[in-house]
Amino acid sequence: LPIYLADCCFDACTTGLSITGDHQVKVIAGDWDAENFGVVVNGANAQVSIVGGKWHANSNQSIDVVLAKNVIISSCIFYQSVPENNPLVWISNCTTVTMDSCQFLTGSGLQLDSRVQRAVITGNSFESGGIINNMTSTNQIIANNLLP
Repeated sequence: LPIYLADCCFDACTTGLSITGDHQVKVIAGDWDAENFGVVVNGANAQVSIVGGKWHANSNQSIDVVLAKNVIISSCIFYQSVPENNPLVWISNCTTVTMDSCQFLTGSGLQLDSRVQRAVITGNSFESGGIINNMTSTNQIIANNLLP
């Protein structure tokens, strides 16, 4: 059964949301403030959609995908209190990731690691940082992003 979280928030948590296992989770809107990680996804068949919301992480990633099947991230704002040019969205191992229409404020960015198999990254705005693309797969569309 899918899990839905709508208009939720957390404040000053170590890790705000941990999705461990093969779950279907939809996170819609909200205000997410984490001291360490915002969301950690770790499930070989996890399917996660994150739409909207303000994502703030102080020392690690707002969204850290360790392992997942499908991840969609859309219309989010990512930032740190003290910008460190740190990737606030880190996708390590994922079958398919889609990210669109997100804003990355100063000192934040996106990292795609070599075990990402398919990626569609379009229409995002990066004030600094940008996209670190370590994908070895050619199944990727990275286009129409506003980079510094």
